[in-house]
Amino acid sequence: MDAVQNSADPEEERREEERRERQAKWSSTSNQHKYKKWLEEHEEYRMMQEEDEEDLEEPGLYDMPLEDYHPHGQGHKYSEEANSAWPHRRRKRAIGIGVGEDNKGTCSLSIQTDPMLWHHIYLQEDENAEKTRDEITAMISQHIKALNHIYANVNFIGKYKHRNIRFEVQRIKIDDDTPCKSSQGEGNKFCKPNVDVSNFLNLHSQKKHDDFCLAYVFTFRDFTGGTLGLAWVASPSGASGGICEKYKTYTENLGGFRHSEKRSLNTGIITFLNYNSRVPPKVSQLTLAHEIGHNFGSPHDFPDSCKPGGLQGNYIMFSSATSGDRLNNDKFSPCSMRNISLVLDAISEKRRTNCFTENNGAFCGNKIVEEGEECDCGYDIQECQENPSEGPCCNRNTCTFVSKEAQQVCHMYTECEESAFCEGNNASCPEPVHKEDNRVCNEGTKVCMNGKCSGSICLAKGMKECFLTSDIVHDKKKLCEIACQVGNDSSTCKSTSELKDIFGGSPVFMLPGAPCNNFQGYCDVFQKCRAVDAEGPLARLKNLLFNQDTLNSVAEWITV
Repeated sequence: MDAVQNSADPEEERREEERRERQAKWSSTSNQHKYKKWLEEHEEYRMMQEEDEEDLEEPGLYDMPLEDYHPHGQGHKYSEEANSAWPHRRRKRAIGIGVGEDNKGTCSLSIQTDPMLWHHIYLQEDENAEKTRDEITAMISQHIKALNHIYANVNFIGKYKHRNIRFEVQRIKIDDDTPCKSSQGEGNKFCKPNVDVSNFLNLHSQKKHDDFCLAYVFTFRDFTGGTLGLAWVASPSGASGGICEKYKTYTENLGGFRHSEKRSLNTGIITFLNYNSRVPPKVSQLTLAHEIGHNFGSPHDFPDSCKPGGLQGNYIMFSSATSGDRLNNDKFSPCSMRNISLVLDAISEKRRTNCFTENNGAFCGNKIVEEGEECDCGYDIQECQENPSEGPCCNRNTCTFVSKEAQQVCHMYTECEESAFCEGNNASCPEPVHKEDNRVCNEGTKVCMNGKCSGSICLAKGMKECFLTSDIVHDKKKLCEIACQVGNDSSTCKSTSELKDIFGGSPVFMLPGAPCNNFQGYCDVFQKCRAVDAEGPLARLKNLLFNQDTLNSVAEWITV
């Protein structure tokens, strides 16, 4: 009798052991995201197995192994070796073609700018509303050009080959701050200055954006924790969020009470302000590419092989800070490419909505003068009548080019560029003349390179910039001191105060918003290195909006 009692069912024991290990995994906050991702991948695998039981064997469809992940130890290893056997199991035949293969790889965008960004640019442009609109439109245009340069050069190869992905702005809405100065501001929720990043994205998601692949808001707000962007993440399993998502009803949790609200989860936001400093254009462009990477289905880069750091830098989907000037900074890691390919595969197989359209060149009605267009005044008829400008050198009243004799400045001088003036033969502003390279800028912390204040002050001394790291230096203020090294020899990395013969013994500190501690943090206004807050906004928004069956997770990018 005792022998019978001690001989439990082996299968039951295995299931119980798995249950305990899953519970232990979930109780660890640091592993929740990784485990959730593993569950999603396994759920998708299980669903495909059930759907394809009657299909014939078709090898070769899965030729890109997923990352190793061992949620249950060696006995249940989800590994590259196990994944390599997938083609020899029964698989669903290809039922579509890759996104972009038929020239239908265009993701339409709606871009809105809020009153906070308007106010900043308005002051910058000497309170000239016309120039403010032109400058904001130019900012949007530059960011979309950078976005297309990144995505169009990538082939996302999964079950299908997805290529020629591009983005087209189909609507621009520029909110000025006039309503915010009166009682009318109550109707514009973006007039409120103290909205945290989670609620800001939630406000944007309350509107219907079904006409677009993605809808973004650009703002100029200093979000806590150095957060520069937030976006809903797509999933190949069909969970809500990301590209092409439609306006749906979700359960919202407010004050412990649940009620149903409609939301658009094909949304995201980015800000141009970080620790009271304007974000460099290269970094804000990479922020947009990163957030849209979330919309396309990529979480932050994991494991360590996809976030190598070093002189080559980290990839686009790195979770923390970036300088934007290293080789890998504008590239997707192999991990990100696999994750995005899974979502695009789901679109090809009609498991996700396909809203990609054909590339027809310039889009009339987005305010951006594109190749083949003489002008573009927007989609609003009244705005078109009141502001019919095709560029900063176009006279709106006479519909003629601003003459050279007028000496009208169309590009203000910067530390690294001369002023540019209208030449009388074009509506666009001519390219400004660059000031000499290695000219000191940014309050003595940078030097000019190709017209941009982007080079390290170390370059002016014939050295390369390096980081003091927290595993060696524990003083948070010391971590915000600029350090230089000789060539690629990291053993020579010393702070500016230690390089007395070169910098005179006085420390040179990074400005607020600069990356520190090997891109693990940012310098605040007190010149102290603060670690990134990678999970705060995610947790807050998940607590606000949740539907366990359909609501996908939110991800953020914190950068400087």
